[in-house]
Amino acid sequence: MSNETDKLLDLVVVLLLKEIIDEQKQENQ
Repeated sequence: MSNETDKLLDLVVVLLLKEIIDEQKQENQ
């Protein structure tokens, strides 16, 4: 269970980082 939760947390973090990076790219343009 702990391992599965860690995988989900990793996925959420990656998606959040992608969203933040995309927003910053749009601001720079």
